Amino acid sequence: FFAESSAVGEKIRVFMPDGYGIGAADRRRLIAAFRSEPEPTEVSVRAENLFIKQMYLVRLASCIPSGCPPFTCDSGPGASDLLSAAYFANALRRGADAALVFGFGEDGVSVRFPDGAEFDPLSVTGLFLSRSGQRRVYFEPPLPSLLTRRFPTAAVLDDVSRKNESPTTLDRLYFFDPAFAAAELLRLATVFGTDRLEKMLSDIPPVFVEKRFVLISGSRDSFAEKINDLASNGLLDGENVRIVPGGPGAFRIWAQSTRTEAARELCDRAQDLILN
Repeated sequence: FFAESSAVGEKIRVFMPDGYGIGAADRRRLIAAFRSEPEPTEVSVRAENLFIKQMYLVRLASCIPSGCPPFTCDSGPGASDLLSAAYFANALRRGADAALVFGFGEDGVSVRFPDGAEFDPLSVTGLFLSRSGQRRVYFEPPLPSLLTRRFPTAAVLDDVSRKNESPTTLDRLYFFDPAFAAAELLRLATVFGTDRLEKMLSDIPPVFVEKRFVLISGSRDSFAEKINDLASNGLLDGENVRIVPGGPGAFRIWAQSTRTEAARELCDRAQDLILN
């Protein structure tokens, strides 16, 4: 927001995170929102949520170097937050070719370089773990054992560690929040350069995870029988393939490998075992 005085009174100009003014449709919605009369409790909740959001963006902006390389974002959760925070931090460079392109998904942030090299969220996590020193980093399960074997500081958050450890300490937000992960990549690119950052990511051995959701037909007894059958094959808590009940008549498959084709094949086999 930008306020200014004039002979006819006060004016408020509203800008988008990229610095451009809002369009006519957004202006109409904004005016309608101001003219509406929500309940007092609703106003309180809105104000509290707005305050929390602003504090979040201020914290995120403090993690983005003002001299970072030019970047852009694909759509997804975290993209608008990163762009807004970068605008606050005066780190957006308009008209410059992007040296980094961030993609945001439910598994975290991916990054793409101008030469076409792309690294998925697990590669990004592996890079952060390689630089985490001796401090333990706790993750919500499932966490690929291929990752934990390479980086002993990574651990699954169980009941014991949940009582004794904080999985989201302030200085480790980039492990759990895609926007903060992108900010950390921007910091590394600023310190080492984008070419060096790409090399650092390419040195992390890849881990590929394939996920499936499979529905089966039959009674509750047949579903229980299928669970027992899978357990006898060691697949309910396997090393490279894990199958867990996903609700009535449903299973979730989780397979890992160093090759994406192999992870897909493991998922195919597990799906065949469930359906046959």
